[in-house]
Amino acid sequence: MRLIDIETLSLEDVGWPAPPYAILSHNWGDSEVSYLDFLDAATRETREGFTKITYTCEQARRHGLRYAWVDTCCIDKSSSAELSEAINSMFKWYRGAAVCYAYLRDVPGDDDPPSSADSSFRKSAWFQRGWTLQELIAPARVEFYGATWSFVGEKADLTEAIENVTGIDADILRGGDVATVSVAQRMSWAAHRKTKREEDIAYCLMGIFDVNMPMLYGEGRKAFIRLQEEILKESEDQSLFAWRATPESAAEAPYRGLLASSPDEFADCRGIVPFRNLSARDILASLTSRGIPLTSSLEFDPTSDGNTAKVGLNCRWGSDFKNVIGLEITCEGGDQYVRSKPSELLSCSSHARQETVYVRKSLHAAVVQSVPELERQHAIYIGTLPDGVNVRGLYPANVRYSPKFGLLHLGSWISDKAIIEMELPWTTDRLLICIWVVQAKDSRDYECFFMATIASSIDAVKDLRRPKDLASQRVATYSPSNTAVVVTLKPGKIQGFDMFCIDVSVQSDKRLIGRRLRSIYGASRV
Repeated sequence: MRLIDIETLSLEDVGWPAPPYAILSHNWGDSEVSYLDFLDAATRETREGFTKITYTCEQARRHGLRYAWVDTCCIDKSSSAELSEAINSMFKWYRGAAVCYAYLRDVPGDDDPPSSADSSFRKSAWFQRGWTLQELIAPARVEFYGATWSFVGEKADLTEAIENVTGIDADILRGGDVATVSVAQRMSWAAHRKTKREEDIAYCLMGIFDVNMPMLYGEGRKAFIRLQEEILKESEDQSLFAWRATPESAAEAPYRGLLASSPDEFADCRGIVPFRNLSARDILASLTSRGIPLTSSLEFDPTSDGNTAKVGLNCRWGSDFKNVIGLEITCEGGDQYVRSKPSELLSCSSHARQETVYVRKSLHAAVVQSVPELERQHAIYIGTLPDGVNVRGLYPANVRYSPKFGLLHLGSWISDKAIIEMELPWTTDRLLICIWVVQAKDSRDYECFFMATIASSIDAVKDLRRPKDLASQRVATYSPSNTAVVVTLKPGKIQGFDMFCIDVSVQSDKRLIGRRLRSIYGASRV
């Protein structure tokens, strides 16, 4: 750590713990004194920011201190290693200061009292800066000064006004342990704060969450994702996932990962209380290529074909012990999910079944655009068709079929059945494949029953009832030409999605037809 010796106005390297020192918190101006500037007495005095340094030293002398620390000149920012160490140590340095002087250059000397809602103190840009959050919370003693270095008051005496401005609980402003506050609520303190560099909105919060990570300027929003990953390694507080996207961003990206894009998405999270899930193993310590493993209560929406569920988090609103905060997630294949309706937080029962699913940590913009195709999970995939055999009709009318992909999507028709009508090249009759998809008992798996026949129209099979057996193969015969149409339906994986795959072949050998008629295979189940 490098301190200013206020008697000689020279910089001195000290070890930790450092001797008692004062520390400055301020909004940077356009002409600050850099480390190299400070080493040249003639140069530093030409900088506008030098006035803040001299006032800081004068105040420190009045408090009987010999040393002071000012971020502009006590860090050699030309050294990336020193800058990284300083940023990772910043919370500790502010917490270790004997006193912190908060200089609010936009608060005039004749300002209204801070208790007034119209005071410049409450409207100061100092409260909107990202870095000043930890500079407010970490020091035990903070003194506020206005534009002319007129004394405004101490943090201890202004807690009510500061709480109203920042949303930070008075207990924390009086020195309470920030670790007792939920991750979501701590994030809410940083909502709508600004930093000059995009990455700094993550770096300025490391001390608030007691994590460390290297500085990678140029990574943009990835810095905030990395911050959340570091928090996951240190905490089992699932309120980290209890953020809300703005309606505008949710309209642009209706599917998201489990991690937020900025602290702004936690703006409404004050009052969230975490709790430990003693019955579930600690699964937050590791991130996998499949996503973030989440073991929690899971409630599937019966109207969503089993693709959408509510997942409960280990946190609640205030004193609500009956319910937990939940998210809506949508399956993108197997046990992998993404967050849907990211602008909503749900209320979930705390008594639902515990299950482990993997939720993506984040989604790239290109991926987000393709996520609406998640309806492919458990869809019917029409694979191999002989020449001249093509889909010509569907029942009921609301069945969604994508000819480009050969996909018949699940929908409300699963309460009854779907019928696929295919033309045959040798007759005006149609190959009719009736499909029943039902959810297996006590499972999220689906079973697919089907029948195949050749008839003149869909009307001939509308009243057909579901067969009792789960067959993987059916044979429909066309007597005039001794032709058999063999329809196979088996579960399979198509680009990572669990689907029921239909293949059609045509046979004219009578012996083969007989053999296939006797072949009823095992269950078709995913």
